[in-house]
Amino acid sequence: MKVAKIMNLLNEINAKHRFRDPIYGYIYVTPDELEIIDTPLFQRLRRIHQLALNKYVYPTAEHTRFVHSLGVLQSATNIFSSIQYPQSSTQIYSPTESIIDHFKILRFCALLHDIGHLPFSHAPEKLLLGDNLTHENVSQYIIENYPPIKDVIERNEINPKIVSSLLSDEYKPKHRILKNIISGDFDADRADYLLRDSYFCGVQYGVFDQTRYVSSFRLTSDLEPAIESGNVHTIESFLLARFWFYMQVPFHRTRKGFDKVLEQYITNLHEQGRLPNFGIHITESQIQEIDFKKFFLFDDPSIIECIKRDYLNDDEFAKILMREKHLHPIFESNTYDKKVKQEYLETIRRLRSQGLEQDRDFFLFTKKVDLHKLSDRADESPENIAPVVDKERDDMVKGNLIEESPIIASLQASPAYIRKIYVMPGSSQIADDVRKQMDHERQLREQTEKEIHD
Repeated sequence: MKVAKIMNLLNEINAKHRFRDPIYGYIYVTPDELEIIDTPLFQRLRRIHQLALNKYVYPTAEHTRFVHSLGVLQSATNIFSSIQYPQSSTQIYSPTESIIDHFKILRFCALLHDIGHLPFSHAPEKLLLGDNLTHENVSQYIIENYPPIKDVIERNEINPKIVSSLLSDEYKPKHRILKNIISGDFDADRADYLLRDSYFCGVQYGVFDQTRYVSSFRLTSDLEPAIESGNVHTIESFLLARFWFYMQVPFHRTRKGFDKVLEQYITNLHEQGRLPNFGIHITESQIQEIDFKKFFLFDDPSIIECIKRDYLNDDEFAKILMREKHLHPIFESNTYDKKVKQEYLETIRRLRSQGLEQDRDFFLFTKKVDLHKLSDRADESPENIAPVVDKERDDMVKGNLIEESPIIASLQASPAYIRKIYVMPGSSQIADDVRKQMDHERQLREQTEKEIHD
């Protein structure tokens, strides 16, 4: 990490305020950025936990979207300072835009990328926003329409729509490098949350070499983000860290059980008309208006208050969310195997045959977890998959990351297939009886097969 280059850029924009941080030491902000941080909607992020109910598994995971947003600001700054100083003489900017213009756009977007997050991370997103909207769309609307933020951005002679465009696919081609830093295969968001979440969980799963990582990127002659060949191993480490982190933290068995209950509990609140008014008005998959005062009050504590009231009324989901009771896991697998899949489906069938209802008496979680997402585009446009450039010449493309990394290539076809089944406490005995009967039948089959082969 070129500290001098980072500090030179920060000095250029008058980033004289600083926050202490366990990941970066200091996070530097400008007076205008500090003004945004002090707005009610940004302060709201102090009341949105970064990892939702992961604190029930890792007790110190109490950090918030507020500190993560500050972290992404610094992470994006670190990556930008490395990328924007290629060894070649590639011209990055149009005559009307300077490096400082792009730097400001990037930092505003990095700071505000999660401003529209709903309570408890992603749990209520699909329910409340529909299939076609995410918290990024809420963030875009806030950036473009919330006066305390919009006015600060415009004061810097930047169009807020340019900032918000980096959260979508509607950005201008000249801002592609900024888009990739905000939301790409190796973006500042992932770089921060892997290190930060690992730190606050007290685990090592998401740890990677941050200093070497931010120095790994270059630009090709056509302004494509690329990886310097001498740092392929650093990217391998980053991708492996991401994979193991996902398996052990967000997809931890206990965490996902609480997530499933929380999702169903919020669904019930919504269907019963008891969910706090969160102020977002949506028609035809478009955000028409946000009541910013109501949205300001929509946070983790607003949902927790509902949970506490329902706990006093003996709601079973509320009892679990208050940790008085617990889901009972009866099936778990992380590998793809036809026999395992058949056993998973048969378990579901038998639970239903016993009169148990999904999302009331039992819950399912399934997820395909790839080592990386690069292979998703490999068949369509392999030339655009993380180009690797020569260590001495940024304009000499050697290939792409999958071709240059035997480790990533070998793991490309080996995703994890997570399948989990949980049952409510009152149905645990029925579920145990189902599993025992299936285990007994499997033992009989194995014994028969053994006798035939002998």
